[in-house]
Parts: sequence; structure tokens; C-alpha cells
Amino acid sequence: MNNVVIVLAAGQGTRLGLGKNKVLLPLSGQPILVYSLKTFQNIEAIDAIVIVAQAKEINSVKKMVAEYKLTKVVTVIAGGKTRQESVYQGLLALKTLSPTKVLIHDGARPFVTEEVIKRVIDNTQPETAVFCAVNMVDSLREVDEAKQVVATVPREKIYAVQTPQGFIYREILTKHQTAKDNNITVTDDAQLFKEQVIVEGDYKNLKVTTKQDWELVTAMSRRTRVGQGFDVHQFSSARHLVLGGVTIPYNYGLLGHSDADVVLHAIMDALLGSLALGDIGDHFPDTDNAYKDISSRELLRRVKNLLDLQGAQIENIDATILAEAPKIAPYKEQMIANIAFDLNLQREKISIKATTTEKLGFVGRKEGIAVLAMATVSI
Repeated sequence: MNNVVIVLAAGQGTRLGLGKNKVLLPLSGQPILVYSLKTFQNIEAIDAIVIVAQAKEINSVKKMVAEYKLTKVVTVIAGGKTRQESVYQGLLALKTLSPTKVLIHDGARPFVTEEVIKRVIDNTQPETAVFCAVNMVDSLREVDEAKQVVATVPREKIYAVQTPQGFIYREILTKHQTAKDNNITVTDDAQLFKEQVIVEGDYKNLKVTTKQDWELVTAMSRRTRVGQGFDVHQFSSARHLVLGGVTIPYNYGLLGHSDADVVLHAIMDALLGSLALGDIGDHFPDTDNAYKDISSRELLRRVKNLLDLQGAQIENIDATILAEAPKIAPYKEQMIANIAFDLNLQREKISIKATTTEKLGFVGRKEGIAVLAMATVSI
């Protein structure tokens, strides 16, 4: 076996302050740990993966491995009290595989790329530690205990070390055994080698350690989705006119199974469409008496719950009302307020516009109202 990866997932995540192992936290729908595992899984040169986890979480990690079909994971073992101990346990677990090279990676770095990994593999050589790193871009100062500046540090000579780090397996195992026998402590595995080689890392290859890191990787992981909605209802003299949750004085209302709020119906379809969740007819069929004359604001809140279950965040809603009559302008702000309240959304993220069709078509003949809506969400 040529190339094997040890992925460390036994940390406590205490600095993150979320009360659980950070690598198991969901990030846009999947655990942080899964991101790097999938990347290693997809690289042909990687033959096997060993995960080092907390003893109490081994079963959970194994279930995760099965769920995401991570077939290159050959074992999940218990780690030690420190990172160094966990690496050592991972190295011992590889004895039967006897790989040529081993990569060691922090599971809390979800965005490692195939390019970075391949650079580490290609440059791994005897009696040398190889690791990816990025040059510091900020100005650096050295300070004393009183936080007074004592020197400016040339940033051109300073690199931030990342993982994975690459080693010849037999050499790194021996180095760790020697460190264990002599009570030598290091913060990363490359420190055990006199010869160290840097390959180009990636600024996106962040390690989740603090709440600020978590906020940043959460933003980086989110994808933008767009949905559109369109709805039409004809006028009826037997109904009140309800648009955007606002009852508007007019001679006619709109015909429909619910309250026929064509504005909210189009917006709901746009929101559902953004995540490919069907349409309002799928969720609230007009054959079901439970929805007879129901307020569409109630349905809008249920759609919001469906998006919440997907971890989606609404970024923007834009709706255009096509109506020859009545005048919509006096009621737009109240519509926006209703929608913002029901979706727990800032008002500035909602746009309601109105136009006529210049007396053309069914709208121009005052036979009904149509609404076009767009919704942008991130997930």
C-alpha cells in the first residue's frame, strides 16, 4: 500500500465553546469531518484512510462513514488525550497495512483541496517532513508582556503551517516512538524532523478552532440557490381581496381554495423551488379541506419551517404584482411588514413591486391578478 491518510477527529473543541466535538458539527448539511474525508476519498493516489476519534464517538463516526459511503476508511480507532498521542495511535493502527507514505490531517480543516494534497504526496521524501503552508499577508509585530511593540517581524519569512503533512511511514512511526519514550512534546508532527519542506498551501484551508473560525467556514460553505414562483387567481365577487396578508378594499376578491393570496402563493412557490421542494400544491393541496379558506400567512410560516429544516437562509425575495386594479402602492409597505414578520426576515430583503399590463390580456381586462416572484436562499 503506497499512500495512507490519518485524519484526526478526537479533539474536544473547547475553544469553540459549542459543547460538542467540532468535527461532528453540521456544516451546510453535513459534518465538518465529511468534507476532508470526501476529498481524500476522491483522490486515486490515496489507498486508505484511518480516522482517530474520541472513544465515545467511534460508533457515531462509523455510522457517518457508512452513510456517506466513505469506502476508503479502513478503521476508526480511539485517540489519546493529546493530539500527539492520537497521531501515535493512528500510526500504530497502520502497522498491518505497512504503507510507504502517510499523510496526517486535522479533521477540523474541511476545505483542504485535492491540489494541496497531491503536492504534499508528490514531495514526500525520506528523512524529511513535508507540509503545506501559506505566507502571512498581515503586518506582524512582536510585543512584550505589557503588549508594547518591541519589533516588527518581516512577514516575508513567516508561514502559517497547515495540514496535511507528509512522511515516510516507518520514519514518522520511529520518530513518534522516540518522542514517547523520551517525553518529547511537539505541536505538530513535522517538528520531529530536522529537514522540513514547505509546499504551497491554500488560504481557504482553515482550521476551525474559535467561534470566528466557525462563522467564517459557515459562510464559505454556503451555496446560493434561486427559485421562481408564478401564480394567477381570477376575481370573484364572493371573496375579500387579500394580497400579501393585507385585506384591501375592493369590489372583488380572488377565487381560490385558501384565502387566494396570490402574492404569498407566488412567494411560497419561489421559496420551495429554490430547494427543489415541489410547490404549494404538493404541500397544501386544494383537495384537502384542512386548507379551506386558510390564511396564506399560516402557509407561508409552514414553508419557512420547511426551509429551516434544510438549514436554508433566505437572502432575498422580489415579487411583482400584475394588476390593472386596484392600486397596490398604498399597501406595499404593510405587505412587506407581514412577510418579514412571518419569515423572520429583515424588511430590506423583501421587494414588492406592482405594474399593469397596459390593458392587455386577462389582467388588462380586470379578470384577475398575477404575481411573479423570485427568491434567493443560501444553504
